[in-house]
This record gives sequence, C-alpha cells and structure tokens, in this order.
Amino acid sequence: MRTTIRMFMMVTMILVYLLGITLSTGAETDVSLPARLTFVFTRPKDNPMTQWLILIYTEALRRVNIGFEFKDVPPKRASYYSDNADVDGELGRIYDYSDTHPNMIRVEEHTQVVFFSAFAAVPDLTLKGWESLQGTNYKVEYRRGIQKSKVRLSPVVPPDHLSDITTVHQGIQKLLAGRTDVYVDVDNVVVQYMKSGKFKEISKGRTVYKAGVMERITAHAFLHKKHQAIVPKLADVLRKMKEEGLFKTYRDQVGLTSDDAEW
Repeated sequence: MRTTIRMFMMVTMILVYLLGITLSTGAETDVSLPARLTFVFTRPKDNPMTQWLILIYTEALRRVNIGFEFKDVPPKRASYYSDNADVDGELGRIYDYSDTHPNMIRVEEHTQVVFFSAFAAVPDLTLKGWESLQGTNYKVEYRRGIQKSKVRLSPVVPPDHLSDITTVHQGIQKLLAGRTDVYVDVDNVVVQYMKSGKFKEISKGRTVYKAGVMERITAHAFLHKKHQAIVPKLADVLRKMKEEGLFKTYRDQVGLTSDDAEW
C-alpha cells in the first residue's frame, strides 16, 4: 500500500513538472520573435553608410535569431512606412526622432554621433547653432524628410526664405548656382557627396565650405512599438559588438573612416 502511494506521488510530481514546462513553453511561444525584420534608412542602399548599418544590424539580429531585410526608399517615405508599420523599423534616426514619431521606439545603444552642419558656397559665411540664423536674410534649404532640420529651421528662418529638396545633389547644385545661401544637412552625408564624381561634375573647380555646426546628437535604430520586446535585446547586442570591435571592422569593410562614422 505504501509503495502504491509513493508511486502515485512520484507520478503526480512528474506530471506537475511536465505541465510547468508545457505552460512555460506556451508562454514563450506567445511572445515569440519574428522570423525577419524589414528596415528603411534615409540614404540609398548603395551608400557606404547604409552598407555599414546593414552589416551591423544583420549581425545584431542574427544574434537574437531574427533575419534582416532592407527596403530602399526616400527619407520621407521611410517615415511613412515605419509610422504605419509597413516596415518594422529604421536603421538610423537621431535621438529625439520618436518625439515627432510616437509609434517608434528608440534602441538606446547608439550607432554613431551625428553632426548637423550648414554649408555655403562663400568662404566667409560663418554660423554656429540654429539660433545663429535668427535675424539673417539667408535663403536656407534642407533635405526633405529630415525632421530635425525642418523643426529647428522653421522658427529661425522666415517661410519665404526656407525651402526643401529631395536629394543632396539638388541642395549643393542650388547652392553653387547662387539660388540659395545655406544648405543644412547631416554633415557626413554632404562630405561623402563632395567626394563623388557627381560633385566634381557640377562644381567645376568651385568649393563648398562648411559654415558651421548646428547641432551634435546621437543616431539610433528605431523599431515600431509592436516590437517593443526586441528593443532591449538589440541594445545589449550592439553594446557587445562595439566592445568586440565589429563596428570598426564593418566601417573599414565598406570604406568609411572615422570622419564618416564615429561613436
């Protein structure tokens, strides 16, 4: 009789243990990670900066068992897609991007430090900070879809002196033609463009000068809020990848330098 009772208790304990495993597994399944995440960025796929970030996030997602996919769209459309969950996230936006895009959650570990700079075709034009444009008569332009530029320029530049364009090429071209006085954009975007053959074609020996730095800020990946559970995992992985030297390895691999990307 005692043997029967002991056996019954042992069987009961085993069943309870197995039930616990089943429930635990079921809970994990409910919050299972997606098989793949699709990202957009403010620069085209063949841009070295885009390639650098693709390498970083392909590896970062691999470490949490998620596949990576990139969708090549213009900056403004990128925001539209990510806001509406047509894609899962953005590879790089500035720290306070979610202030104007509340559906997006910032991955706290940044990938780089970003400088917003003003550029001019005349060497003696000097600026420092957004407020330095207050009270000036400059015709100022920025790249469409770069929300930081729009938000910070609108209060200090009169509407009839502020315009936007689609590409860096257009912005620099109008600057050289004297149709605008100041072009504001992410510093390394313009620096990279000025190393290209397109710039040499339109500049005809003329130079574009950096008039000054408007703001220094960090850049981060942002995920749609439906992927909130993944955000801290990615931050931890990115931190480890920095420590391992992978950020620099990938930067060298795509031909960037510390002038192009620093963190």
